[in-house]
Amino acid sequence: QWTLLIPEHYLVALFVNEFFPKWLEVLRNWLSNQPDFNEVHRWYTEWKNLLPHSIIRNPSIEEQLNRALFMLKEALTSPSAKTISLPGTSTLGPLPYARPAISTPINPTPDVKMKDAKEKY
Repeated sequence: QWTLLIPEHYLVALFVNEFFPKWLEVLRNWLSNQPDFNEVHRWYTEWKNLLPHSIIRNPSIEEQLNRALFMLKEALTSPSAKTISLPGTSTLGPLPYARPAISTPINPTPDVKMKDAKEKY
């Protein structure tokens, strides 16, 4: 589980800012070239199932998934359209990579040698 290693707010920002713009562009290109909609549906479902459940419920992630569904609906209702529009950008804007609060300052000890650290443990 990614959520055990990376805090959820980092994952959401990563998906919204980096993954979904590219993913939606791939989908837009695919839908603009007379796709097999059963294949597109399987592709969408498989990607969605790869996302952790806690992430899927996030409003920013839901918005991205809804953008994909909007594009699918547009392609299904206008099969003769040569290009599918990419729905507008997020109303929330890009999500910042928030730094977690650090309760104690991190002070590296510059003169510690690997040998000394190894002997300590």
